[in-house]
Amino acid sequence: MFVPSIIASVVAYSVYSTVFGFHTLFATPATMATYAFDPERLPFWALLGIVCGAAGILFIFVFHRTDTWFRARRWAPGFRPAVGGALAGVLFLGTYFLLPEQGHFVSLSSLTIGYGFVQAALMGQIASGAYPVEVIAVLLAAILLRMAMTSFVVGSGGSAGLFGTSVVVGAFLGTAVGGVSHDLFPVLVPLGVIPVFTIVGMMSFFGGISKAPLGVLIMVVEMAGTYAILPAAMLSIFVAYVATGRAHMYTEQLPSRIQSPAHREEYRAYFLSEVPIGEIASHDSETVQGSTTVASALKLAIRHGHSNLSVEQDGRWIGGVRATDLVAVPEGERDRRPIAELVRPVDLVLPGDLSALEALRRLDQHGGDVAAVVVPGNAGRVIGLVTRRDLAPPTPSVDPSTSG
Repeated sequence: MFVPSIIASVVAYSVYSTVFGFHTLFATPATMATYAFDPERLPFWALLGIVCGAAGILFIFVFHRTDTWFRARRWAPGFRPAVGGALAGVLFLGTYFLLPEQGHFVSLSSLTIGYGFVQAALMGQIASGAYPVEVIAVLLAAILLRMAMTSFVVGSGGSAGLFGTSVVVGAFLGTAVGGVSHDLFPVLVPLGVIPVFTIVGMMSFFGGISKAPLGVLIMVVEMAGTYAILPAAMLSIFVAYVATGRAHMYTEQLPSRIQSPAHREEYRAYFLSEVPIGEIASHDSETVQGSTTVASALKLAIRHGHSNLSVEQDGRWIGGVRATDLVAVPEGERDRRPIAELVRPVDLVLPGDLSALEALRRLDQHGGDVAAVVVPGNAGRVIGLVTRRDLAPPTPSVDPSTSG
């Protein structure tokens, strides 16, 4: 699927950009062109990754809890998003009218896709030269409100996406961390570096909650227009990826490749090729001679609690007898009738060192569902029986909502 996806992406990018122009999503300040990587800032990028990871966990928790709550309501399909939109509207109006003037920024940045506010953060228009506690508090309040409103709208089934919210939340987080770092360490983090925190924050937050760090790493370069930002982005994005742990936003994602339907048969074939059927073969059996009477064999099966008996004749295994077949023999015949007459032969006999994959192939060729497994080099000593279900049990379906 990767090759056609790449080709489709190139075609889509070419068509779209031919119509709307070849330019970056956001305009960046002039200082971005002269930005140079400084290893002394590595702790700040790691801190940004930790902050984005912690905020990502909070967003994932709130969103999924809201989604679960709405799904549990037995409401009409159109009523749930109406309630979610109403709750989001209440939050918006309450923030806009109850908070001071700064509440207008908090509420309006959560109302639409919010890219205009991201652009303002990139151009340094949120604060003028310093980031006091009031500005940081406004940014954090905008983040929390954006998370809550998105959870209500999308979690209730409304038509909206999570990427736009992730960009806004990440940009505000990056601006806040960069602003605080500038106020505390103005020499290490000059004012012109804060837009870099904004861009890296966008991608660190989304990379952590989406579990797609490599994809957003490419987007960082496209947004910044320079490769100098790459080391900082690599550290922050992957720290956020690790910080979020197993939490992820998209429920369709599976915990590992082995649970992916696209790779399931590949892994199954590999495991079957590595496992000898001697380790799989088993049956509830006791080995007896073919001359043993039905009465003696029945007592042996009852005494040891076996449902099957393996039967040997002249030192060679010839098949098996079920306890139900022994019981079906009339009592008057049990003392004189040998169990060799009741043997159920197994046509396909396989050595125990044969791989499960090859055994499954031979079952397909033979057209059977069961095979006897014998000691390699000694066809007279049976290990047990294997069935098609033993070799290739049906794979349980994975519920994405409970994975991870």
